[in-house]
Amino acid sequence: MFVQARPAGEPFVPADLATYGTRAGVDQALGRLTREGLITRVARGIYVRPKQSTIIGAVPVSPLAAAQARARALQLPVVPNGAQVLADYGLSTQTPVVTVLGAGVTGRRTMQLGKHKAVFQRAPRYVLNQAGTPLAAPLAALAFLGRQRAAEAGQLLDRLEPFLFEALLALRPTLPGWLADLLTRTARKEAAR
Repeated sequence: MFVQARPAGEPFVPADLATYGTRAGVDQALGRLTREGLITRVARGIYVRPKQSTIIGAVPVSPLAAAQARARALQLPVVPNGAQVLADYGLSTQTPVVTVLGAGVTGRRTMQLGKHKAVFQRAPRYVLNQAGTPLAAPLAALAFLGRQRAAEAGQLLDRLEPFLFEALLALRPTLPGWLADLLTRTARKEAAR
């Protein structure tokens, strides 16, 4: 039932099936479904109902989606890669080859997905506190830039939608001093216009 209802190409982990039975029962069912070809094992502990394309055949699983599924299984809060967010906002032409997710881990954890690698690395607490919210991406980018690249951080703030900027302003007491000061200066500059 769960597998049939799952969108094709969207990764899931055994923990997603915890309400359907014991862990051993879930593992047996996943093994049987894999042998029958109804699901594919993408990486250790990550499964997907294959998605087919009439042009390319089997559509590869998004490394980001697979990494997020693994993080969900490990109960890690994750946020996007700051470098990727900058590229998404048009502030950088460089996009990372490796999917990097900020997570509540010590050190780094690596997950191989075929030819692609996903890396979980430590992210600042003020960024992780916003995991799963619209503020996670801009905060990840600002943390990536850091105090040394404040001019670029200011450009990012200028491109944010007003509701995101206002929400960031409300977070100032919980942010590092350099970022709170940058937000204050940007708000004053906007008010002067």
